[in-house]
Parts: sequence; structure tokens; C-alpha cells
Amino acid sequence: SPLKRISPSVRDSFMITIDSRILVSGNLVEDIVVRPVEELRFGRTEWVDSIEHHLGGNGASTSYAIGILGGRVALVGSVGVDEAAARLLHRLSSVTVDVSGIVRSPAGTATSVVLVHPDGARALLHRLGASREALSSPIPFSAFHARGFGHYHLANPFALPRVRDCAAEFLGQAKASGMTT
Repeated sequence: SPLKRISPSVRDSFMITIDSRILVSGNLVEDIVVRPVEELRFGRTEWVDSIEHHLGGNGASTSYAIGILGGRVALVGSVGVDEAAARLLHRLSSVTVDVSGIVRSPAGTATSVVLVHPDGARALLHRLGASREALSSPIPFSAFHARGFGHYHLANPFALPRVRDCAAEFLGQAKASGMTT
């Protein structure tokens, strides 16, 4: 468990004590981090020290952090039906994030390849994948509120093309259902 890596005194000082559940909507991304990459040259093989798969995306990262801190959280968004989705959903579930509101899409899980230079500068390659259609159906805020979800967090609507123009509407619907935002 990620909590086991944090010392008990530090972990306990950051534990969330919130009476209601938190609903998060946003993107889920598999980040593939490659380091170090001094220069990328086509037609050559470049040797690197590490290639790592990480959970990414504002929705996934926010709900994961809340789960680690002991909050009760659910995430709504979209992932593919691929191995990347399986890794992300397993990681989120491991910290008790409710992933039942995540839609599976044939578009594939959003993925970023992050090339990290030795000085820390980054270059990113990103495939939008399932994020392109994420949250295209209405979020049933009243149903979530009835299940004890008292707060709604909209994580980076700019990463989700279908949410950009209706972010304010989502926040209004959450408030109308009785949630804080």
C-alpha cells in the first residue's frame, strides 16, 4: 500500500477527516516516463536508464491522492479496454477509489510519453484516446448525492474536449443536487 511508504506520524497528520464522500471527474492517463533522454535522433537507438509506467491525469491523480489520505472518493471519466486501463484501474482501486463510474472506450486509454532530459526539462508526446469522449453523458449528481457524496471536484476540464464548454454547467448541476464544489 502507498500509505506504508509514508511514516505513521507524517501519514496521520495528513489523513482526511471529511464526513462526506468526494466525487471527482476528470481525465485518466497512463504516463510513460523515460529518463534520461539527452537528445532524440531518428534512425538511432538511444540508451536510457529507466522507462516507467505511472498513473497520470488530473482526475486520476486527484482521486488517488484523496484515497491515499483516507478520503472516500469516486472517479468518473473514461479509459480504454486495454492493458493501460487495467493498470490504472487496479492502482486506483488499491487505495479504495470507487471506479464504477469510469466508462470503458474502444478509443484506448489516454497516454503520455514523457521524455526527461538530465537537467529535468521534459518533452511530452500525448495521445488523447478515451479522453476525447470522456463525460459525454450527464453525470448523475443527484444519485451520487443520495449515496453520500457531498463534494464535487472537477479536475482540469481543459484536458477533456467535451467538458471545456460545459464545465460551469457541471458545477451548477452539482450545486443544485446539494453538493459543494
